[in-house]
Amino acid sequence: MPAIGDDLVTALLWFGALAPLGFAAWEIGRQHTAARRLNYSLLVGLREVVRRALGLADAASERERAEEFARPPRDKPLAALGWGLAVALLVPGFFASAVGPALQTPRALLWLGGTGLLMGTTIYCRRRAMAYLRDEPTSSWFREWRLLNPERYEEQGRVFVRLQIAATILLPIWWLGGGATILS
Repeated sequence: MPAIGDDLVTALLWFGALAPLGFAAWEIGRQHTAARRLNYSLLVGLREVVRRALGLADAASERERAEEFARPPRDKPLAALGWGLAVALLVPGFFASAVGPALQTPRALLWLGGTGLLMGTTIYCRRRAMAYLRDEPTSSWFREWRLLNPERYEEQGRVFVRLQIAATILLPIWWLGGGATILS
């Protein structure tokens, strides 16, 4: 059995080797407007790092990339619905299968289904609202909270922000109240 020190050294070496790649991907990805707003900037940054490392960049594609990076996300109701449904189904499915028989009773499945529905609603509303964001907060510790200010959005997006706030408030109440009922 290896000593804990060996595992620590290995972990530090991996971190040291991958930290520059992670930082470069994060730094490039946060310049992509749609990715930054929808929280997939690390993936876009990693794609861009790989593209540049393989030498797939030329002057024409760089202009297209600059336009793509500056373009805000569009309102895609079907994509938002897909993400919301995926979260609404995966959350209860994970807990019901991971925990086992204790969470496979009808009451427990109702509790988990309600939790998934509330989480899916927040994802759906967030994705719909981001297309109407006009005053994006700068990077800070409280950026996500500042995104919940309806005044930062055009009129069409405010209804989604308000629904996201309502679902965010109801989620811990449902989770804790339902959990206490189910587990008692």
